[in-house]
Amino acid sequence: MLINPILASSARRRMRSWKTPLILLLFGAALLGIAFVTALMPLMGESMTISSARNGLDSYIVLVCAEFALIVLVAPAMTAGSIAGERERQTLEMLLVTNTGSFRIALGKLLESLGYLAFLIVAMLPFNCSILAYGSVGLPYLFQSALFLLLTAYAASSVGLFCSALFRKTVSATIAAYIIVLAIGLMTFLGVTLSGASTYYDFDLAALSREELIALLPKSLFFCPPLGLLALLANQSGALQSVLQQLVGYGNSQALALAGYDLLANAVMAFMACAATVLTLLSTAFVRPRLHARRRRK
Repeated sequence: MLINPILASSARRRMRSWKTPLILLLFGAALLGIAFVTALMPLMGESMTISSARNGLDSYIVLVCAEFALIVLVAPAMTAGSIAGERERQTLEMLLVTNTGSFRIALGKLLESLGYLAFLIVAMLPFNCSILAYGSVGLPYLFQSALFLLLTAYAASSVGLFCSALFRKTVSATIAAYIIVLAIGLMTFLGVTLSGASTYYDFDLAALSREELIALLPKSLFFCPPLGLLALLANQSGALQSVLQQLVGYGNSQALALAGYDLLANAVMAFMACAATVLTLLSTAFVRPRLHARRRRK
């Protein structure tokens, strides 16, 4: 059978749960409220103005940021109990004595949660498409932002999976997963604010090549998903320059603008994909050894 048995069993159990439609309903209600206030209400006026057309761009930015926050909030909890929950139910040992290896167990648990998150991201697309009525953002940009959100879900889910394989209890794994996700955001952001090209002026930066601008930027900038999302939206919309300037400093923001916002967005997406893959492989190493350690203690 080609399909992962853990994936098939877990996906069937999740889709039959009452929590699945409830989460989808809550996601949809939250995004519908945001889309209605920021994008649809201006269309109900008697005429369209330049300021009302700007609302479409603002609505797109708010929607994508809200979706990013929801995914970061939900994804770690979805996988934090995947392996630890099997330990608590004392079913992990039965899985390990079958032909299903630790890699397939961890991969199946990850793909099941990631598949559901991908389903939520696809369900969010109609809300994002509401801004197409303004013509402020093209359809390719919507799929690009969806790819960023999918990689975010992959990275956050892999953190939860790693903590689930590392800790025995679901509560401990969930707390550790959220601490790690929060630490990644705070540490990379502080690394940007405490270093960089803040003392450079426009004429200094304009004389530099793109390679020199990249070398000038703080390295932690390329590992910060929130700033990568803002750079992606800035590249798509031509807005948010002032927001980035306040967050990373004037010199860093100008160097980033000259080097290209797409550079930072692509680097952050590559980092999330690589880090998630490494964490997934590490998770497989912590599934079976803990069983052997418990037997030795007995």
